[in-house]
Amino acid sequence: MLLFCLQEFTIDLFLRQEWIDYRLDHGLNDTISLGNAVSENIWLPDSYFLNAKKGYFHDVTSSNRMIMIAPGGLVKYNLRYVLLFNQIY
Repeated sequence: MLLFCLQEFTIDLFLRQEWIDYRLDHGLNDTISLGNAVSENIWLPDSYFLNAKKGYFHDVTSSNRMIMIAPGGLVKYNLRYVLLFNQIY
């Protein structure tokens, strides 16, 4: 006999990712913050969450995303994400 309990839980998280894209090296000594409209024009990673049932970007009052480009093409991508998981045990 196989008995299991299915339980759902939600995680509200801040995801921070960094990578280097030499095409975005702006030659300045300062970090540049980009608006949300510009984020559609640069490459962003496709993050995958194993066993996630649903997921969405947190967009209450405004989009909770931030993209910064540091010297040397270092891209810093911060976003708020809500995930729904199933837990089977």
